[in-house]
Amino acid sequence: MTFTKRCFLSNKHKRQGLVALCAIFLAGGWTTAASAQWLLATGRISAANLSYAENQAFRINIYTNEVNQFPGCNGGFGFLNVSDSNYEAKVATLLTAASQSKTVEVSYTKDSSGWCAITDIRVQF
Repeated sequence: MTFTKRCFLSNKHKRQGLVALCAIFLAGGWTTAASAQWLLATGRISAANLSYAENQAFRINIYTNEVNQFPGCNGGFGFLNVSDSNYEAKVATLLTAASQSKTVEVSYTKDSSGWCAITDIRVQF
């Protein structure tokens, strides 16, 4: 017995769907991770600040040889909001690393307004 895949759309409908998808993408109506700038800050945390839950709640500054590792970021810091994935664990990890003067690698994205949101953290122990 042979099984074959069947597509329930005609070739005409497939073409129309592809054209519509391309139009949405080119018009900027579909946001993807590829549109963000993925960057890396490496060094020791020199300062940590707290603010309101969704107003860049936890902010850090990282410097290496007195050079800010969040260049071009508003305020010169990277931030986490309370609603971010693993917020408590990330804050605890960053504070522990800071208290022990450990080097951290922080991945972040910079939006079109220049705000830098922390996405991932690696601590070198």
